[in-house]
This record gives sequence, structure tokens and C-alpha cells, in this order.
Amino acid sequence: MKKIKYSLISLSSLILLVACDADDEVAEDDAAKISQLEETVAASQVKIEALESTVAENNELIENRSAEFSYLSELTEADLEAYNTFLEDYDTKVLENYSPENILLLYFHSVVMSDWEAIYELTYDGGGLPDRDEFNEVFYTAYNTQSMLESALDYRYYDTLEARSDTQSEDDVSVEISVAIGVSRFSTVYGLKRENDIWKMDVLYLLEDDS
Repeated sequence: MKKIKYSLISLSSLILLVACDADDEVAEDDAAKISQLEETVAASQVKIEALESTVAENNELIENRSAEFSYLSELTEADLEAYNTFLEDYDTKVLENYSPENILLLYFHSVVMSDWEAIYELTYDGGGLPDRDEFNEVFYTAYNTQSMLESALDYRYYDTLEARSDTQSEDDVSVEISVAIGVSRFSTVYGLKRENDIWKMDVLYLLEDDS
């Protein structure tokens, strides 16, 4: 009888031990799953934060690009004051201190604003400049086909603008304007000539080609 009791006690102890071991294994499995889940949540949080940062950067870029653009934004206060004086009677003498690069910016700005008077006065004569009415008619035709307006729009977000030293002389210079779009880079070179101590755009040949 005692042997039976001892056997029952041993069996009960064994069952209890097995049950405890099973509970421990379940607990370990649960702990492993919880740890894995926590790692997944942490990784997802990192991705979310990175995505939020990217969205914020893109929104800032869109906002900056959506802001009203002006080719005059890079000019100094002195240059802007000279430009405003120039608009009063279109006397180019006030632009004597303008560099060739700034004359190109002013020209593009005038094209975008359809300021024919400014465009006329900033165009190099060289003995071939027609009167204002004829010039406006010719330029307006070129303006509508492609010409300067497209260039002015294409280079709104230019990243380089410089006079080329290899083509520069006292009264003649080439200015290159460039813009990067994705992996591509585009650039155009414009000639300017000094006339009465003022740099002017040498573009009459472009108008003649379009007329």
C-alpha cells in the first residue's frame, strides 16, 4: 500500500514538473514573440520618422519653389535702386555699374514682365537696331514662337551664372547660365557688348533668324 502511495506521489510530482517546464517554455516563447514585436515596432517607428522627415523636406521644397520667382532677387540694393531709376525714363546710364551677368538677369526679368521698353534699351545696337515700333513687332513675333521667353522660364532656377574668361575682352563678353535638372545639366551662352559704357545683350541676330 505504501509503495502505491509513493508511486502516486512520484507520478504527481512528475506531472507537476512537466507542467512547470511547459509553462516555462510557453513563457519563453511569449517573451521571444514580444521581443520580436518590439523590434518590429521600433523599426517601423524609425521608418515613419524618416518618412515624416522626407515629407517635411519635400513640402519645404515645394513651398520654396511655389514662392514668386524674380531674376532680381540676387541683385544688391544699389542695383535694385538703379533698376527702379532706370524704369522712370529707361535711361541706361544708371546701369553703368551693372556687370554683364546682372544685365542678363535684368534682360530675362524684362522678358518675363513683357517690358518692351527695357528690352529695347538693353539690346545692343551696333548700327542695326530698328526703331522701337519695328523692334517690338519683330521681338513679339520671336517671343511667341520660342526665343527669349522660353529661355527665361527654363533658367528660373539657374545654379551658375558667370562670364567666360576665355571669351572676354574690354567690350565683348560671353555669359553662360546653367541649370541642373535631375542628372542632366543645361546651359546657354549669351553674348554681350559694351555700348556707351553699358553692357547690352547682343541678340539682334536671334530676332533676325526668327523674323
